[in-house]
Amino acid sequence: MTEVKQVELVDNYQEVRDNIMQFSRDLEKDPYLRKFLSLYRNWYYLPQLDMFGPGMFIGYKNMNSDRYGLLQRAGRELQVTGRILDSRKVGRVLCRWFKAVEEEEYRWELYRRLVAFLKVNGKTPNKRCKIFLPG
Repeated sequence: MTEVKQVELVDNYQEVRDNIMQFSRDLEKDPYLRKFLSLYRNWYYLPQLDMFGPGMFIGYKNMNSDRYGLLQRAGRELQVTGRILDSRKVGRVLCRWFKAVEEEEYRWELYRRLVAFLKVNGKTPNKRCKIFLPG
């Protein structure tokens, strides 16, 4: 239970970068994490790593698939007011380092990459997904 109360948002770009790399590693080995891929609306892309990460995973300190699963289950099982993992809070933090892709051609290119990335895992993007880049 103490784990649930200590959910902190990232403080800097390096923590986000580390979480994106962790997400990529965990996705390869954790089927629980793969089941959420079509639910994520906000995807963050790091061109230098050619990697995507969902805001709900990368926006929290020291995230990994075990911790993410614990927090997801706790959110469903506990009688809590509000959410343990909250995309609105994450969005307000990640906008410090990321901006939505504005240029239409580049947005479609990144969307195609996201489709290919998710297809490998048997999923498709959420109809309301947005892609963000460092900026």
